[in-house]
Amino acid sequence: MKSNRILAIVLLLTIVPLSQLTSQGISARIEPPYLSASPGESVDLRLIVRNLGSKEIEVTGLRVYVTSEEVFFLPIRANFGEYQIPFDEPTKVAPGGEEVIHKTIEVPNVPVFGKFLLKIRVETTGGYTYSQLRVDLRYSSTSIGVFLFLLLVLLLILYALIRMVRGRLSSAGRFKRRVSKVDALLAEKERILELMRRLEDKRKEGKVGESEYRRLKGEYERSLEEVQAKLNTYLEPFKSMLANIEQEISKLKEERDVVRAKIEVGDLPKGEGKRELKEKDKAIKSLEERAKVLRDRIERIERT
Repeated sequence: MKSNRILAIVLLLTIVPLSQLTSQGISARIEPPYLSASPGESVDLRLIVRNLGSKEIEVTGLRVYVTSEEVFFLPIRANFGEYQIPFDEPTKVAPGGEEVIHKTIEVPNVPVFGKFLLKIRVETTGGYTYSQLRVDLRYSSTSIGVFLFLLLVLLLILYALIRMVRGRLSSAGRFKRRVSKVDALLAEKERILELMRRLEDKRKEGKVGESEYRRLKGEYERSLEEVQAKLNTYLEPFKSMLANIEQEISKLKEERDVVRAKIEVGDLPKGEGKRELKEKDKAIKSLEERAKVLRDRIERIERT
């Protein structure tokens, strides 16, 4: 007996289409199909329900699904939730008949503005069907506040990025300017030393007298002391910079070794790991070049 009932249900499902089991021949449309409103505003709509079946049905409520179509600051479609609109009293629709239901609904009070699609599920005792309504959501005090807040957040992000980029560029720029000043002083130091060597040679050749020799030698020595004093002001800062760079290089090399280990054990995908290794190697190379420049300048400053 039980098997016969199961067989009967299976036959019924194969004979009766699923759409009829769901809606039993119901159609619905919303008028107007498009409106422009503000968040929280109440609007009057006409819901026209037609009963295409052979039994009387009752319209019991609506369920509204809100989806964005074109919303400022939101480049993709997004779901803004669903809202249940129950009826105080069901509306009866006779077989083959049509009923016009006047309904006042409140536009969802979302803090944005733009174009939205409202998919409306009409729920009845005979099943349900869908209609849709497009809403152009106007500005409101809340949406303007959200807009200004998002704009402020965007500006802060841009400011942070600009500061970060400028910081890197200014750091590299400061380093180059310092090295450039030291190079100019070192060139002046070499020029003075060369003059002193020539002065000694000309004295030995008898082309420069003893009086002129002592006078010029004194001038050159004083100039050399002035240049060396200026160079010495860069010595400690350069040594400190070199120590920090060497420490950073050591840290980056340790991080690079960890990345390699993660790749080996399968904790990090090879593609991602290779990108990280490339970034680490690039940073290490840049710092090593700076360290090389600093070592050279420190040695030349200390050279007598």
